[in-house]
Amino acid sequence: IWVEGRDPALGLGTTRFMAPEIVRGDALPSPATDLYSLSVLIISLLMLHHPLQGSRELAFDCFDAEAEKALFATDPVFIFDPDDESNRPDPAIHGAVLAYWPLFPEYIHTDFTAAFTIGLKDPQRRVREGVWRAHLGRLLDGIVVCACRAENLTEDGQPFRPCWSCGQQIPPPVKLRFGE
Repeated sequence: IWVEGRDPALGLGTTRFMAPEIVRGDALPSPATDLYSLSVLIISLLMLHHPLQGSRELAFDCFDAEAEKALFATDPVFIFDPDDESNRPDPAIHGAVLAYWPLFPEYIHTDFTAAFTIGLKDPQRRVREGVWRAHLGRLLDGIVVCACRAENLTEDGQPFRPCWSCGQQIPPPVKLRFGE
């Protein structure tokens, strides 16, 4: 069993999933760096894309260690950072994330934005595991099947956009309510 602060880390990780402070050599693995890695894993699974790989990666002639360090450690910028548009996804190369991002409800956008803006700079303010568990459960509970049989994500059962597959309005699901 590894104990933080007592035992040296056995491995640091894979650069793209490591917290920026580890890649820079400023920190060792910890629960805070694990939260960053968890956020990268979740966005990679849901959006099929890395949160820091946008148009800035195209400025490098070769995607080598220098490029990785700049993009993931010394100058990371979230692809959907509301205050910095310098790393937006390139439509020709990053089509998957551009297609998937709008399909997710706002609370997922908020979590990813916090994880990869504030969380890049302040490890103590990263999105906690409990928040991810609650919001991923909420996301799963909000799946509604359209008449065309396509699964759609909703905002707690209320469609916030037409069906991604056929374009028709999605009827809200039947809900069982208790109390008020």
